[in-house]
Amino acid sequence: MSSRYGRTFEQRSLGFGSTEAYPNKYLKPGLAPRRVGAAPREKRYAAFSTALLFPIFILLALSFTFRGEEYAVGFDWQLAMRVGGYCLAGISVLLAVGMRKFPIDRLVLAWALIPIFIIGSAVYALVRPLALTSGLAHLVLLLFAWRLVTELGRTPVALAIVISGLIIGVLSIVAYYVFPDIGRSTVEAYMSDPGGRMRGVTPQPNTLGALSAFTILLAVMFFQRFTARQRVLTAAAIAISAFCLVYSDSRTSIAALALCLLFWSLRQTNVALNLFTIVILALAACLVITFVPDVTTFLTRSDSVTNDLSSLNGRSWIWDVAWESIRAHRILGQGYGASRLILPMDDRLFGAAVNTHNLYLELLFSGGLVLFGIFACVAAATIFSAAKRGRTEALIALLFFLIRGGAEAAPFAGLPLFAAFAFYIAVALCLARSPSEAQMSPAMARRRPVFAGPRQRPAARNSA
Repeated sequence: MSSRYGRTFEQRSLGFGSTEAYPNKYLKPGLAPRRVGAAPREKRYAAFSTALLFPIFILLALSFTFRGEEYAVGFDWQLAMRVGGYCLAGISVLLAVGMRKFPIDRLVLAWALIPIFIIGSAVYALVRPLALTSGLAHLVLLLFAWRLVTELGRTPVALAIVISGLIIGVLSIVAYYVFPDIGRSTVEAYMSDPGGRMRGVTPQPNTLGALSAFTILLAVMFFQRFTARQRVLTAAAIAISAFCLVYSDSRTSIAALALCLLFWSLRQTNVALNLFTIVILALAACLVITFVPDVTTFLTRSDSVTNDLSSLNGRSWIWDVAWESIRAHRILGQGYGASRLILPMDDRLFGAAVNTHNLYLELLFSGGLVLFGIFACVAAATIFSAAKRGRTEALIALLFFLIRGGAEAAPFAGLPLFAAFAFYIAVALCLARSPSEAQMSPAMARRRPVFAGPRQRPAARNSA
């Protein structure tokens, strides 16, 4: 229905129509009036609000760990904290759906096929409660991440992850020095791990390494979009996370972070200078390896340099055994979480082989070619969509997990924790549309949000 002022409420709120009701004297100094009918602009700077406290709380609930083995005992307060985080995220999604404020994308629905398949694998999985719970948790975290990015924006969500990483890093340093029984890893003779690595308040040192590396990556990429005060917190997060990354000795996360930061530097226009720098660094690395004696000792965690390097800390042994099980169940796999029961029982392996230590092998082990095919197709489509829109930050954030997946099974190993939530955040950053894209796209103009109710008739225009 039209307003008596000649325009509907929606037209006034979106800036359509006449601007006579908004004189220039009411504008802040230095700000020009927005062009009539112009598309809304995305916020350049992240404004911290109480709405960011909710995702920060979810991230902390999924990260805090005060005992080594996630499934060592039954349902206790730590597992209850995980389930509580999943329930709060699910309630948030249901409220958004009930209030008709949950727009969706076709690729998001395609990503939802992965947790749906995990839920279905509970029919034949070896640990049915784990498969069912993990599938539901993956689905909830995917939809919750999508809602956060579409509701709050890309920059505020990145700020929330940086603040979460800062909090976890500080608490991990305190646990490492004050409570060494909790904050340090134990000795793993079979994995050539002498122990003493920092794990802080996270389940494993590699988990803390991935969390710290992803925090540094987002802090570097979004640093210019933060305000002056937020940059102080961001600089502190980079320093704390770098300390945790070094003391966690997570070399996979360090390598993934280095590659992603290299990709971030290559986004500049002077590609020739960047390529020249890469060649110089490669030549310097070759000279160091050639002329510095025993340089390989810095790449291992034990004195057995040859065996440690050739087996990648025992990963190649795990992969050989995993391939045998994958070939025996090629189509549907053996159900989600089956690797944590099958691999440790093999006489050729050891108790620390609780998963395949490879994202892609873990998908094949759990869901066979079907689950791996879904993941490969959806990931390729997401990368193409992000590259087409020029989402450099989001694309690099997603590539971080894909690169790290070459030596770690997260985020599809056991219950989804911080790595899984951060992975879905990266997916949502790739797929979410900015306000200007949504306004200028004819397809989005015709598309209605899911559960938006029946289409209403357009308001009649004034006869005057």
